[in-house]
Amino acid sequence: MRAFALSPPPPGMPEPAGTPRGGRSPHPLGSPPAHLPPGAPMPTRPPTRCAEPGCRALVPRGRCDEHKPVAWAGRDDKAARYGVSSGRWRTLKRRVTARDSGCCYRCGIEQPDAEDDPDGEHQHQLDHIMPIFEGGAVEDLGNLGLICVDCHEAKSKAEAARANRARRRS
Repeated sequence: MRAFALSPPPPGMPEPAGTPRGGRSPHPLGSPPAHLPPGAPMPTRPPTRCAEPGCRALVPRGRCDEHKPVAWAGRDDKAARYGVSSGRWRTLKRRVTARDSGCCYRCGIEQPDAEDDPDGEHQHQLDHIMPIFEGGAVEDLGNLGLICVDCHEAKSKAEAARANRARRRS
């Protein structure tokens, strides 16, 4: 197939709508379909039904506004989970870090300095020593400890297994 170069229109003639350089062609009936706002470019494919079962709304793709998933909906939110704001949580972590001298309460490893860990990947975390689901207090400094990432992962895994066994028994 050969490509042809288009020459500009003669002086005084308007540029035809929908040229290869001008973008999409206008709708042949003169106005966009009812589901498009006025002045919107023509879609490259016809609208489809919303992907949500039972919804009949026409959308360009995916789901309608009513059924679109909320961004970060699954994010772990301590404020919602424990009733503790992020500012309060940071204050608690500062106090526990000072009390525990920056050491993990399980293995004793020291928290790396910020200069040695610029990404914060190895910073110790604040942990509920007695899990909340077993009756541990949420904001009690006596139930909070500084824990390294490795110990926290192992402890959380064991707690989750314990909680799952308890759920199955009940």
